[in-house]
Amino acid sequence: MSFFIFNSFNIFLRNFIIKNVYYQYMIFFFDNYCYLF
Repeated sequence: MSFFIFNSFNIFLRNFIIKNVYYQYMIFFFDNYCYLF
């Protein structure tokens, strides 16, 4: 049971980090794109 909780938490954390990085890069590229035009 504890392994299952740890596993789900790990997946949640990984998804959260991936989303954070993805949004940061999206905002970064969008800002540069707006700066170019």
